[in-house]
Amino acid sequence: ITQSRNARSHTRIHRNGGAEVKNAANTDPKSVQSSLIEDFHELDDSPFVMFVGPVGAGKSTIMNTLFGDPSISSSGTSLGGKTQKNVVKVMAEGLLANHVLIDTPGLGDLKQSEAAAANIEMALMYNKKYEVIFVIPVNSGRIRAEDIGYVNSVIASVKVPFEYGVIFNRVPKSFASSNGRTLIQHLAICATKRPKKVMFIRFDDKMNDADNVLYSGELQQKIEEFVSSVTKIKIAPDMVQKVMLASFREIERLKSMMRELDGKLANQQQKDQAKKKDKSLMWGILGTSVIAAAAAAAFLIGGRKRHANP
Repeated sequence: ITQSRNARSHTRIHRNGGAEVKNAANTDPKSVQSSLIEDFHELDDSPFVMFVGPVGAGKSTIMNTLFGDPSISSSGTSLGGKTQKNVVKVMAEGLLANHVLIDTPGLGDLKQSEAAAANIEMALMYNKKYEVIFVIPVNSGRIRAEDIGYVNSVIASVKVPFEYGVIFNRVPKSFASSNGRTLIQHLAICATKRPKKVMFIRFDDKMNDADNVLYSGELQQKIEEFVSSVTKIKIAPDMVQKVMLASFREIERLKSMMRELDGKLANQQQKDQAKKKDKSLMWGILGTSVIAAAAAAAFLIGGRKRHANP
């Protein structure tokens, strides 16, 4: 338990990294379920919000922003400044008042992947109403097949229908709305379940490679509104299975699907541009015809007036 003086949070941080669960990769999550629930016995009706995503996606920054405290998630970090344990904290006010927020370890680290997956599985063992938010970084206007694989891995581990939200983080400033639609289509087609809601957070140069930073107050409100809008679903412990990370073959399959989709979208874009060009040409010809007709009419009317008044 670590004390916090921030007004937006209760003075409690539970880290799934104590003596009984320190080596999460070698621990059966069900064996520690009762101790985890006991820590939050006074929050029986509180929804749980989980932030899941790859290493460095910005989950901790988003959670810190919601609490208005840059040090919230640092209590669950170790070497390299990356979250290595589940940081669990309770909101005290706002739209997420009495919600339990969980910052899970980043997936994708070669040395920590199994431990991260075990911590995510463990976080789903509270027998509560859950909301899962996947944080996916955007690099050069694209998302990785590996990140979609993480989404599919967590979805497959929960044997009850549930909705989830996606935050596309660090979106380039030059990002167009059509690029956003492409990202959503990639996820909608390649993920085993479509996201219910999505949000885009623009890249901020001031926050690049910086530790313990927060997004602006306006963005804090938008994130809070987004998180609160995703439907919560009750997940019982017996509905949770081991989080199995996607295999190399599965990642290659997802990459192939994304390439195929890119090709279809490019072809469709060329057709749309050709139609637009043809339409513009048609209106140009029509406009020229109208102008010519108007000029001819004016000439005829002028000629009649001259004959009428010699």
